[in-house]
Amino acid sequence: MTLLNLPPASPDIPSPLPRPQHVILNHLYMQKGKSGPSVVALGSTHRFLAKYVTVVLYKSLQR
Repeated sequence: MTLLNLPPASPDIPSPLPRPQHVILNHLYMQKGKSGPSVVALGSTHRFLAKYVTVVLYKSLQR
């Protein structure tokens, strides 16, 4: 999920995200926050034709 953590190049001009590395395609990633609210993030990146689609699901651990 490193693509989501990239700082913006310029606040005025949106820049496209870089192409994801081949090692992160078609893999499911899970990240649990260590401080603050208890949240789990699941993320996956897939290639669709010439585009890359990243889906991130955030879920609270509290009921």
